[in-house]
Amino acid sequence: MLAFAGQKLSEIADKFAYNHAPPTNHESILFKVKTSEIKQLSKIIPFIFYGYDNDLEDEEMYFLDEVYDFIEEVNIGRYFPLIPIL
Repeated sequence: MLAFAGQKLSEIADKFAYNHAPPTNHESILFKVKTSEIKQLSKIIPFIFYGYDNDLEDEEMYFLDEVYDFIEEVNIGRYFPLIPIL
């Protein structure tokens, strides 16, 4: 989900960066986003938070479906993420 979240943020960013932390370190990742697309950013951030914080059963938003679609597209080579999928 981290690669998906980063990709969503990078798609609307004029400038995008993140700090790399190996999964074994169990550290937080900091995304740095500079954008002129404030309305898009105001939609993406709650969407990402929602996906990380909810169990998604019987919910209207299908965050995990989008994550799985994203991973499938990466695995078949149709999409090249900025953040590696581990």
